[in-house]
Amino acid sequence: METIFTTDFIISICVGISLAAASGFRVFVPLLVAGLFLRLGWGFESITSQLPTSHWMGSTPALLCFTVATIVEIAAYKIPIVDNFLDLLTTPTAIFVGSLLVSQFLVGLENPILNFGIALVFGGGAAGLVQSTTSGARIISTKTTAGAANPLLAMLEAIVAIVTSILAFFVPFLVLILLIAFFFFTFRKILKVKKGI
Repeated sequence: METIFTTDFIISICVGISLAAASGFRVFVPLLVAGLFLRLGWGFESITSQLPTSHWMGSTPALLCFTVATIVEIAAYKIPIVDNFLDLLTTPTAIFVGSLLVSQFLVGLENPILNFGIALVFGGGAAGLVQSTTSGARIISTKTTAGAANPLLAMLEAIVAIVTSILAFFVPFLVLILLIAFFFFTFRKILKVKKGI
């Protein structure tokens, strides 16, 4: 176990968790950003250099699929009522994608069972937690503004997903700190609104 927890491993898991959390805001944005960064070789060289040079996420077919899916997802979330329905579909999808992202970016871990366990707990957990938080915020927005504020909320989520995905490759530790602050702030706001309803 001592050889597993290297600096590269810790950085890689932070990158993966940050991307997984971003998938809780928008499922396909972190896949697209990760694919582009792998294709261009950006981010932590110590991490990207240990991944396959022909990584499937950076392939042309994958990037085309991620681009189309990202555009459709962002556009669909701008439509009131549809956005609430999408939350039902994207919650399990976000957990799957979050787990996938962590598993793809873990370096120095040869044991597939351990890889799966870490990916599911940290990746799926981060994505699910973010997704459930944003879903709760959207339900409250729908109840309090009759859905009028939902497109604005959707736009903010998309921006956060993009920024989080990009920062994950450069300052993953900062992203994790910001995510903790986000959860703390959001849960407090949701509790206050629920008490007032």
